[in-house]
Amino acid sequence: MYVNPSQMPQSKINIGLPVLSSVYFNLGNSGFRVTDLIKSGPGDSNHLDINNMLNKLGKSNYISQALQVDLLSFGIRLFQKNYISFSIVEKEYVNFSYPKNFLDWVWQGNGAFLGQNMNFNFGLNVIHYREYGIGYARQISDKLTVGGKLKYLYGMEDISAQNNSFTFNTDATDYGYTTNDNVNVNTSGFGPGTGSDFGTPYLLNRNNTGMAVDAGATYKLNDKFTFSASLIDLGYINWRSYTSNYTSNGAFNFDGVDITQFTSGDSNAFNKLTDSAKNAFNVKTAHKSYTTSLPAQVYLGANYKLSEKANAGLLLYGQFFNNILVPAVSASYNLKLTNWFSVSAAYSVMNRDATNVGVGFAVTGPVQFYVVSDNVIGFFVPQEVKTVNVRFGVNLCFGRKSAKAASDSTKASFQ
Repeated sequence: MYVNPSQMPQSKINIGLPVLSSVYFNLGNSGFRVTDLIKSGPGDSNHLDINNMLNKLGKSNYISQALQVDLLSFGIRLFQKNYISFSIVEKEYVNFSYPKNFLDWVWQGNGAFLGQNMNFNFGLNVIHYREYGIGYARQISDKLTVGGKLKYLYGMEDISAQNNSFTFNTDATDYGYTTNDNVNVNTSGFGPGTGSDFGTPYLLNRNNTGMAVDAGATYKLNDKFTFSASLIDLGYINWRSYTSNYTSNGAFNFDGVDITQFTSGDSNAFNKLTDSAKNAFNVKTAHKSYTTSLPAQVYLGANYKLSEKANAGLLLYGQFFNNILVPAVSASYNLKLTNWFSVSAAYSVMNRDATNVGVGFAVTGPVQFYVVSDNVIGFFVPQEVKTVNVRFGVNLCFGRKSAKAASDSTKASFQ
């Protein structure tokens, strides 16, 4: 249901235990592993291999972190073909993108790029908000089920700095520097006064609101093949409380300094230089409202029924950030050992890395407990991988289908 609102639980009534029904954590990066940077030497010695690390980077790289906790959730099936759900979810995301050429420039020095315009583009989004959602799924026919979720969003903190660019050029003749910047950074929930509203005003009364929708569909082609598609977190938040807007769009030329200004005892020589740079960039500050988009996600899945208890799945995934689609693909095997115990195994390619082996299981009776991870290797050797994540939860499930009816239900793709 979290990745496709057209999915309906087998139980008639589902109640999530507060704070425990779903806890999700993810940490990933597309750039380099720790072992790409830190190399083992003789004995217990280690050394940094900067060049090896740089060779592992793509043209654009990103670091992502996410935490989601269900504060409250429940759902009920009506007239067999309808399912209505409600949830309150606390969500926090960090997405940071950086270019490879910036680290090349820092490591090799500007002298290695004489006469070249070094363009650096960065993106940063840090967001913390609460989501109140109402979901509805309906089985249209024996083949097609559709669903959607309407969500009201309450924002608490945000840092948004997307498509910020900086250009540096070192003249090949006189080695003078020319810099240009185009920076726009918005923040909400930071700075003076934010500490005074801690408690109820912080949790409920900040004036940062928005809307989002989820939409999904599941299509059973025949007894073997089932296809699914969904779009998650398509929405926005308008930030109005404790906002700050920082902009800079300037240029600065540095052709060196006249050393005689310093040797002659001019005490203002250094201040004149720094003032010139400050005036050139001219960072402006305002306190206006602004709007940000959520990091929307798209899923495309296919399942093949191997037997009454087993199926294989293929899932394509993508998340949008800084005008970039960050892709992943996962293949899975899902087995229902009994009517109350199921297991899954998956292999994924994500964050430009193929070292991702996932496992999961669910014990489902009146009380359901489940744990699933896209990459369990990261919990044992985190320095060797680029992705670590897990989702687990405890739910109460009443009015489940019989074993035979459950075996005929559409199987959901393992993520």
